[in-house]
Amino acid sequence: MEQEIYIDLFFLENLVMDAAILTASAMFLRLPLAWKKLVTGALTGSAGSCLLSLLLPGASLSAGAGASLPLCLLMTGLCFPCSTFQGRMLRLLTVYGVSFLLRGILYWLALLGLPVLAMTCGGLAILLLGQWAVKRLEHARDLCCSVRFRYMDQVLILKGYMDTGNTLTDPVTGNPAAVCGLPTLDPYLTDASRAILRQSPSGDPGDRETLPEGLPGFHYVPYHTVGTDHGVLPVIIVDRAVVRWQDTSYVLRKMPLAISTHLVSNDNRYQLLLNPALCDRSESL
Repeated sequence: MEQEIYIDLFFLENLVMDAAILTASAMFLRLPLAWKKLVTGALTGSAGSCLLSLLLPGASLSAGAGASLPLCLLMTGLCFPCSTFQGRMLRLLTVYGVSFLLRGILYWLALLGLPVLAMTCGGLAILLLGQWAVKRLEHARDLCCSVRFRYMDQVLILKGYMDTGNTLTDPVTGNPAAVCGLPTLDPYLTDASRAILRQSPSGDPGDRETLPEGLPGFHYVPYHTVGTDHGVLPVIIVDRAVVRWQDTSYVLRKMPLAISTHLVSNDNRYQLLLNPALCDRSESL
């Protein structure tokens, strides 16, 4: 069965599609894309698609995908040049992924009988929603860090989270405090230390004579949370902690470590809540 292809319309269709794919890929990769590179890449992809349709008419999906790989590599290199193999592969996979996503969106919108303008707006809205979700995930990842410190003759390496809502400050040392759940420290505690941390504070937390002993720098710190008028948390002093955050290491001296009765995250994704102000009073490695 012969298939008629209007090469001019086929060229324009692929030109618009390739421009949309490259633009969306630049959004996901968070890379700048000059309009000259965009036009060059879209023209190259459209011309290459026309050439492949003439040389390989009626090719299978696997054959078409294999033949289009050099073309996709060329488009990616023109628009997103990179000197490393890993970077080139990341850009190539992103372009391929966006291509399948966008073509699939337009296909299903076409089945609904929507006009071209509505299809375009719908596809763009879904892509923007995906970009927003990616940014949210990246933001959450950027707030995670690694914390290493010595406690009870053990070196602990815990995952921390820079909680911008954590303004807990130790009134004794004047330093911002981190918060850790008692279940995280429980395997390293002695029976006496565990009993001290689990007991309810008695008397005025500021009265040093009524406070138990046995833990480094042990005292209580008042705190306020949403739905809680007031309360106190037991605090110990960590002589030295190293925080690895956003490719920078920070050394924290005399870090107050407040201990809550429960884990600081329900799924134990992280074990410490850190006050971002801690890094302002630290030393960089």
